[in-house]
Amino acid sequence: MFQKDVSKILVATLSANTDPGLKMQSLQNMYEYLLDAERQMDPEKDSIDEVTRSVNGVVVPVAAGAGDTNICGGIVQLYWSNILGRSLDANVHVRQAALKIVEVVLHQ
Repeated sequence: MFQKDVSKILVATLSANTDPGLKMQSLQNMYEYLLDAERQMDPEKDSIDEVTRSVNGVVVPVAAGAGDTNICGGIVQLYWSNILGRSLDANVHVRQAALKIVEVVLHQ
């Protein structure tokens, strides 16, 4: 129930007809959340040389996303079309806020 309410709020604040201030605040909140999650990732845990991960005793490729417990990917997937839509917004500040999120996602 709570998840559906939050989802409706996020979709509404990222719609084209919403006040630019609300769009920017929603995008800024998402941007800060993604940055915080990126900072919390342990750089020593994920080495560049690691190409497989064990999940329930079975070794699977990391590239397949198996064993990924990061919720950020799921959040971005849910609202990716809305974020991309705001990157084409008429308001330049909203566009820049959306593009900052795109940059963080592509960096991860």
